[in-house]
Amino acid sequence: MIEDNSKLSIFVRDNNIEVSDMQAIAKAFGAPFEEAGEIIATHKNIEVTSADQKAEMKVAREQRLKLRTARTTVENKRKELKADYLKQGRAIDLVAKYVKEQIEPAEQYLQLQEDFVKIKEQAAAEKIKIERLEQLAPYGTDPSLYNLDLMTDEQFNELIKSLHQAKKDAEEKEALEAEQIEEDRKAEEQRQRQRDEENEKLRAEQAKNEAELQAERDKAQALEREIADREASEKAETDRKADVERRELSAPDKEKLIVFARKIRELKDQIPAVKTAVARELLDTAETAIKHACLDLAEGAETL
Repeated sequence: MIEDNSKLSIFVRDNNIEVSDMQAIAKAFGAPFEEAGEIIATHKNIEVTSADQKAEMKVAREQRLKLRTARTTVENKRKELKADYLKQGRAIDLVAKYVKEQIEPAEQYLQLQEDFVKIKEQAAAEKIKIERLEQLAPYGTDPSLYNLDLMTDEQFNELIKSLHQAKKDAEEKEALEAEQIEEDRKAEEQRQRQRDEENEKLRAEQAKNEAELQAERDKAQALEREIADREASEKAETDRKADVERRELSAPDKEKLIVFARKIRELKDQIPAVKTAVARELLDTAETAIKHACLDLAEGAETL
């Protein structure tokens, strides 16, 4: 056994290793560690500075081999002890697992028996909550707004009743609004049709008035053109006659007589058609007289 003031003893105490464990460790590692400790404490006293220091080299070799022996002894013992500890640990784990597997089911079973009333109450409460959630679903309300777990049946029934009435009121209001919107739409369509008809009537009347005005303007313009043409024609005829008269007035008597004879001859073209023989005879006599008058005037004019 190692001394209480040895380095190994101090090390195990400083690391809070149990006394029983420390004894086992001291027994396993004590002697090799203490022997190595003495060498470690004095190994730097050996200092080779020359090839002639054969003795020092020999001592260094001997102490190195002792240290290697101590190190390998401790390492081998560590592996041996650890293997034992691992076996012991596996055995402990197996026993603990077995105990757990045996105890836990029984413990859980007894817990269920102990909490029979509580479990029943929880199941009943959960069933009631599910039923209440199903009843709330058609109303589209947020279940978190209500404390369904603590609410009595009377309170919940009142809640459903109020939600049903609110939904009914909302649906009736929505239906009335939709009906009003439809009526407003139909009324607007009717007003629009009336406006369209009135606008079409106004456009038709406006088109008619414009057509009548255009017709009147065209008629007035045609009349103006006709008057203008007639006035122009009359003016031209007047100017022509005036010119003829001027020429006739300024012409010699011979020409005047020839012109007058031509005008008398033109009267033949204006002789009317008659039905009776008497009238025909009278016209023949007049025509002959006109013919002779024209010849006399023409012959007479030639002598001038």
